Amino acid sequence: MKNPLIISLIFNSIIVISIVYISLTWREYIQSFAKEFGLIHYQQKATMFEIMPVRDGSIIFLGNSITDGAHWSELFGNPNIINRGIGGDITEGVLNRINEIVRHKPSKLFIAIGTNDIAQEIPTKKIIENYLAIVENVRASSPITKIYIQSILPVAIPPGSIFPYNNKGVLEVNQELRKICTELDIPYLDLHPYFADETGKLRSDLTNDNLHLLGPGYLLWKDLIQDYVSE
Repeated sequence: MKNPLIISLIFNSIIVISIVYISLTWREYIQSFAKEFGLIHYQQKATMFEIMPVRDGSIIFLGNSITDGAHWSELFGNPNIINRGIGGDITEGVLNRINEIVRHKPSKLFIAIGTNDIAQEIPTKKIIENYLAIVENVRASSPITKIYIQSILPVAIPPGSIFPYNNKGVLEVNQELRKICTELDIPYLDLHPYFADETGKLRSDLTNDNLHLLGPGYLLWKDLIQDYVSE
């Protein structure tokens, strides 16, 4: 009886190990593919922005796919607003393309970036360092620009997903963003509480994929920052 039992345990162990290995390998493959695709998309969008004419004194919305998903100029009824969101972007990506932003000498700059940094497990310290470098660059190159930093929105991605989006990381980064905004005298627009449900996740009525926003989500966003855009 012992031999069949041992054989069964070994066989089952091999199956479990194989499943775990395949699962991890598949996850790494998907992550690698997504990053490669994201880089291609980033280059496409960034180079398109670079050939656009300069629009002095414009209002710029800068961020990732969540920013990119809105038609900000139409939402606010202001043709002077331009969208500089790129899907999949991270704080380092924004820093690398900040020259395209400051060439417009924007009157206002609304920044919302960091969700994908968290998903890529970039340390909070590095995210904040990139934010500080972004602010420093804008202030040096376009001192007339008023900067607004917006909190990172909550997510509702389930545990174990391919990309580890998580609300613990969101809250941690937001806490540090609030601190640097106080230190640098920058308005911190805390959108997070209005988008979170009672459990701290992104409200289900504002999303259909647990990460990006539906139209009502952008209307809420618009209402929350209307006074800052108009002032």
